[in-house]
Amino acid sequence: MPRSFEEERENVGAGWQPLVDELHAQINVIVGDHQILQIKEKFGGLRYYYTLSGATADQIAQVRDLVGVAEHASFSICEECGEPGEPFTLGGYVSTRCIEHRQAAIDRRKQVWEEGS
Repeated sequence: MPRSFEEERENVGAGWQPLVDELHAQINVIVGDHQILQIKEKFGGLRYYYTLSGATADQIAQVRDLVGVAEHASFSICEECGEPGEPFTLGGYVSTRCIEHRQAAIDRRKQVWEEGS
């Protein structure tokens, strides 16, 4: 059973939720309600998967462009808080964080390493 927009938006951090909300609203203006397949973080960026029913080629292109802009923008927004951020890799996992949340992630990782030693 498909999950609702509200359920799917919870798959990303609070910092990206306004971006997702705005994208969702813009798509609804263009095509009306659309089906959300999945909203998630992948390789440090937002992914917004959807289906459109009965949309024209022009509407499909507009939606594709909007999704691309939002996904691109996510690489400069901290997923945790919404402040400016950039992708970084820690332990093989890429995420987009501001300086504060990047350091917090590093500190958590160090603590886990120290406890495991």
